[in-house]
Amino acid sequence: MIRSGEEIAMPTPENDHVSPPKPPASHAGFWRVALAVAVGMSGLLVIGLVPRWHRQAELAQAQHHARHDAVTVNVVQPHAGLASDTLVLPGEIRPYQETAIYARTNGYLKRRLVDIGDRVRAGQLLAEIESPELDRELGQAQANLAQSQANLLQVKSDLGLARTTLQRWQALSKSGDVARQEVDEKQAAYTAKQAALTAGEANVRAARTNTQRMETLQAFERVTAPFAGTITARGLDIGALITAGTAGTTGSLFKLSETARLRIDIRVPQTFANSIYAGQPAQVTIREIGTPARGVVARTAGALDPASRTLLAQVQLDNANHAVLPGMYGQVRLEAKAALPTLMIPGNTLITGKTGVQVAVVGASGKIHFQQVKLGRDTGTEVEILDGLTGGESVIVNPSDDVKEGAAAIAVPLPVESAK
Repeated sequence: MIRSGEEIAMPTPENDHVSPPKPPASHAGFWRVALAVAVGMSGLLVIGLVPRWHRQAELAQAQHHARHDAVTVNVVQPHAGLASDTLVLPGEIRPYQETAIYARTNGYLKRRLVDIGDRVRAGQLLAEIESPELDRELGQAQANLAQSQANLLQVKSDLGLARTTLQRWQALSKSGDVARQEVDEKQAAYTAKQAALTAGEANVRAARTNTQRMETLQAFERVTAPFAGTITARGLDIGALITAGTAGTTGSLFKLSETARLRIDIRVPQTFANSIYAGQPAQVTIREIGTPARGVVARTAGALDPASRTLLAQVQLDNANHAVLPGMYGQVRLEAKAALPTLMIPGNTLITGKTGVQVAVVGASGKIHFQQVKLGRDTGTEVEILDGLTGGESVIVNPSDDVKEGAAAIAVPLPVESAK
C-alpha cells in the first residue's frame, strides 16, 4: 500500500538488474546439431525396433496357438533287448505218433477187445471182423490153385510121353523104317506139350497169387495195433457193418496214440533261429502238473516259415509214467542267443491297421509320424522290433484318436517301466 505523501520510485537505468552475458553463437549451433542427431537416431531406432517387436508378438501368438492346438502325448524310447535270453515259447503237447485205424476188409464187427484208455502193445489184437463172402472167395481161390497144380502135373506127364515118343521115332527115322513126315508130327506134338507146360506153370502162379491175396484180405479180419500206445478213441460197436477203408460215419475203428513219448511243436523267432539245434536241452512247464519236465530239441525244420518268419522246432518229452496228457498246453524254456542286437518297445505302442503294424513317433520338429515296423517275439508286456526303428525315436504310448499324421505334439517322456 502506498501512503499519501510517499513518492513512488520509478526504475531508472541506473538501478535496473544486470542480465547475464549471452553465450557465443558457435556454442548454440553445436547443441542444436547434437539435438537433431539424437532425435534422428531415436527415430531410426524406433523404426527398426517396431517391426521386430511386431514379429516377436506374432511369433509368441503363433507359439501360443501351437501349444494350444498341439496334442500332449506320453512317449518312450526303444531300449536294447538282451543278446542272450531265455526264450519262453508256447506249445501244444501232442503224442509222439498218432494214427487212425481203419478196416481193410468188408464185413461185420465180430469182436472188440479194447476200449478208450486201454494201453496196447505193438501187434496186439484190437478187434475181429466177420466176412463170410471173403472166406468163400478164399476157398474158391484155394480150389483153383489145387486144380491148376493138378493140370500142371498132367501136362508134365504128357510132355514126358511126347519126349519119349519123339526120341523113338527119331531113332527109327535114321534106319529108314518111318517116314520123315511122321517124325515131324512127333516133333510138333512135343513142342505143343512144352507150351502147355509153360501155360500150366503160369496158371499155377496166378492161382497161388490170388490165393495169397485172399489170405491177406482174410488176415485183415484181425485188426492189430501198429505200435504200442493208448487207445484214445473208438468208433463202432459189435455188429456194426464195416466197409473197407472207412468206418461208416465214425471215421475210423480206433485212434491210437503213442503217449510214452510226447512232442511239442514250437515256433522260434528269426532272431534266435540260428541258436536252436538238435539235442539242445529244454524245460517244459505245465501249470496243472507243477514240476517242470525235462525235454530235448529233437529236430528243426531247417527253414523259416515265410509267413511268420519263424523256425519250427520239435521238442521231445519222455512220458514213461504217463503223467502228461496229450493235448495239454505247455511253456517251453530255451536258452538262446540273438544273432543281432534288437530293440524292445511296450506292447501298448503298436497300431494295427490295413497297412500293417505301425507306431506313432514324435519327430524333432514336434510333428507326429506313423512308422511301419516289423515285429519279432512278444514277451507279454513288450514286443521285439526287428526293423523300422533305430533306437532314438520318441514312440507314443497308448495313441488316441487325436494322434494323426503330421499333427503337432508335445512329448512327455515316460520311463519304460511305467509305460508297460
